[in-house]
Amino acid sequence: MTINAIFEKTMFMKRKLILYFSIGLLSCGLIVTLFAYDKNSLASKISLIGLLLGTGGSILSLFMPTYYERIFKKDEWKTDDKGLYIMIPKRKHGFDKPTITISIQTDGVYQAIYAPRQVNDKGDVIVRVNNPVDCKIKIS
Repeated sequence: MTINAIFEKTMFMKRKLILYFSIGLLSCGLIVTLFAYDKNSLASKISLIGLLLGTGGSILSLFMPTYYERIFKKDEWKTDDKGLYIMIPKRKHGFDKPTITISIQTDGVYQAIYAPRQVNDKGDVIVRVNNPVDCKIKIS
């Protein structure tokens, strides 16, 4: 495993840990609010709704992707009048303003390379190359 892969995995784990911690804090706040809840108090109702929404949002964010990554083989490149390309539809990667990283494996290690890339008006990512290569495309 490369240093970059270890770093990315560590950062992903750190984000998850922080998210779990925030869900725990929100849940504690929710429990405390339930014990102190006064159905006649507007402030109690507002704080309860806020904590419910915050806890629900944090739990939902656990299931949202932080990145899309896939390894493409040489035979997966398609051809059009501009040359070779790979298109990843927005419905697959799920990002509104994607950041795209393209890497090829050299001696067992993935190295980032430059390849023309674009995002069309539908949000689909298009990567172009002159020669077909096995590569990893990461979108975040």
